Amino acid sequence: MSMSPKQIAELKWVARAIKDGRGTGHDINYTPWIQIRRFDLNSRGRSHVVFNPDLGRQHHVLSDLEKNVLLILIWARPRDIREQFPLQLIGCELEFCNRQPTPIGTIEAARALGYRHPQILKDYLRHLTTDFLVTLQNGRKLAVYVKYHDELENGRPKRLGELLKIAKCYWHSRGVQLVEITDHDISPEKITWFTWAFESSHSLSKPSTRNEFSKRVLQTDKGETMSQRLEWVAADMDIQRTQAVHLLKQLILLNDLVVDFKRPHDLSLAWPNLRKASISEKSRWHFNKPIPLARGTK
Repeated sequence: MSMSPKQIAELKWVARAIKDGRGTGHDINYTPWIQIRRFDLNSRGRSHVVFNPDLGRQHHVLSDLEKNVLLILIWARPRDIREQFPLQLIGCELEFCNRQPTPIGTIEAARALGYRHPQILKDYLRHLTTDFLVTLQNGRKLAVYVKYHDELENGRPKRLGELLKIAKCYWHSRGVQLVEITDHDISPEKITWFTWAFESSHSLSKPSTRNEFSKRVLQTDKGETMSQRLEWVAADMDIQRTQAVHLLKQLILLNDLVVDFKRPHDLSLAWPNLRKASISEKSRWHFNKPIPLARGTK
């Protein structure tokens, strides 16, 4: 069977991705299956490379919506976030291999459902991917799929529904819940705040400096403007005002300080509701959709 240039290129890409260990590792050592290159713009919207200050590595996301979901995931501070996670054709990942019964691959999942498995060409199957595999602080894992609501508004395309069911079967065998997130599940106010706060994420201050700043800024007069409060803290800590602003943004992004997301991030206004985040606020789900309870989920 003759192959088209596109098929040849994809087969070479897959071989290189496997050789490079794409889709393996954890935390800072994880390498996504799909990585953003200059011309990787096949997804809707813009692709992005986003630095995660908690994990100390860059995430590769394929759309504006994926970026927005990632910002909220970073803010929720899970143990790990693995984007563009490849699903095994056969067998299972090492972290799930002790599970009984043995988890299945996508080939077996597709066969069990009676669906055609995606393929590059005959005898060469294509890997499915999960947008985000999230490990929460309690060790629980979630497989997060991201879609624009208007793509599903007139009924989910048949093939998309089949692929999602294959993934759901795959993750169910691993005891992992699959959660769909759309743009309707995201607070626009939070995204506005996080986009603003993210400007300071590439030069994360030491934890001791952040803790000292948090303590001092919460001791300032809540009736004063945020700008005045920052100037007071900057003088007290002998730092530049710009550094005080960066510290404030970092603490908001890392979910250490809680703000009123319905108010603008205007430093010339008072922020009377600024406070330290509670333990429950650090660990809860932060989308406008509850985590569905599913049989077989840890």
